[in-house]
Amino acid sequence: MNRMKLEAYDYRKPADDNFFECDALMFDVWVLPDAPPDLRVGVHLRDRDGYWFQTLLPGMARPGDWTSYAVDLTENNRHGLTPASPRKNWTPYSRQRLSEIGLHLYSTHPFWEVKGRAINLSAKFDHIQGVVLPQRPAAQAVAIEVFEPSAQTGGRSPLLVPRPSSLAPHSVQRGERVDLHFKINKAFANPFDPRDCDLMAVVRTPSGKTIRVPAFFDQLCERHEQTPGGMEIVEPVGDEFFTVRFRAQEIGAHSVSMECAKAANTTVIVISNPTRVSRPRAKARRVTRVTGRRALIRNSTTTASGRLTR
Repeated sequence: MNRMKLEAYDYRKPADDNFFECDALMFDVWVLPDAPPDLRVGVHLRDRDGYWFQTLLPGMARPGDWTSYAVDLTENNRHGLTPASPRKNWTPYSRQRLSEIGLHLYSTHPFWEVKGRAINLSAKFDHIQGVVLPQRPAAQAVAIEVFEPSAQTGGRSPLLVPRPSSLAPHSVQRGERVDLHFKINKAFANPFDPRDCDLMAVVRTPSGKTIRVPAFFDQLCERHEQTPGGMEIVEPVGDEFFTVRFRAQEIGAHSVSMECAKAANTTVIVISNPTRVSRPRAKARRVTRVTGRRALIRNSTTTASGRLTR
């Protein structure tokens, strides 16, 4: 009888394609001694969602020698990784799962000849690795700001999953859902794990009660069909952000402040436009008056009559 052997797996261990802790992608390029002197090197990267980012690196490859290159993977994006699709820009979370790395050579000479003999363009790539810079910039103070997700697309895409606005003053009825969206200038290795990211909203109700609501990692998405009537595809759009969601249970103005447990100053933002909660609107009443064998039914919009049957 075969027995199954179970082994413990550390879910916090980074995957092999996770470059989140790396500051740059480095590699070496060697080209033939007879190669064109104007060779440029380009790079493309695919993130975990399959989005393509590309850039042309500065400097020329030296014919007959090795040339080292580096691509900035941080949120600073110093080498200008540009998305092939305008739906999504390079963010600190794009480097978490690089599903594809492509290296390219470019020349202004469509046909390169040496002494009348055509030379095929070829190169060697080696020592491809993610590196951590020995001197990192000083960490910035943690800052959080109110964010409007739909503003990334100008609000013109009919496919966007609708979201309530975070920027406009909230005015909701008691019992309704309140969504507040935020961006933070710090990236987290695992934004879904509270041990890495402990972002909390502190909601103060009109009665003085304090409610702590955890924020969750969020992303706008677009839905479309692969073919008419076929499989539905959901694709991320724009930058990642955090959302705080709660239901208002008291009538009056609610104030909200944000806390990050890993920040030196925990309270980092207070919403200037508080959420105002009003009483739920009364529902239309349905009144039935029976007169003899006829019933008169009234509500807020219609009046009808009908015959009763035994």
